Amino acid sequence: MARPGPLNQWLGLQQRQKEEVENQVRAGAANLSSARNQLETLHNFRARHTMNPGNRMNGLQLNNTQHFHQQMDQVIQLQDQQVAIQESQQRRRDEQLKEAWMEVRKTEILLEKQMRKEQLIQNRKEQKMLDETAAIMLRRRLSEQG
Repeated sequence: MARPGPLNQWLGLQQRQKEEVENQVRAGAANLSSARNQLETLHNFRARHTMNPGNRMNGLQLNNTQHFHQQMDQVIQLQDQQVAIQESQQRRRDEQLKEAWMEVRKTEILLEKQMRKEQLIQNRKEQKMLDETAAIMLRRRLSEQG
């Protein structure tokens, strides 16, 4: 039995929208992973360039090293904020994907109900035709016997 046109079109539209959201989720996950890797790299770089208490430095070197560490701390803080923003965006995209899946499923259920309803109507028509044919055949037999 053919699917009803409007519901089928609506389902197709919702499936395309779900696929778009899936693509956004994948791209967002890749961006988030990259941002986390950058943050980890910054932390590792900062850890490798800590001030060792045993190193002797003149005032200028100490000042430059402290300035460098302050800048690194700022960059790490900004990257940490970027990761937090991307995590929030990823959670939102995940929710959108969940909603898109639910919308597709709702439409599939409506489509299944519509198809069952049409099948029931078709079955009733066929049963009615069979009943009418049986009644005609019964009348013929009765008229032939009587």
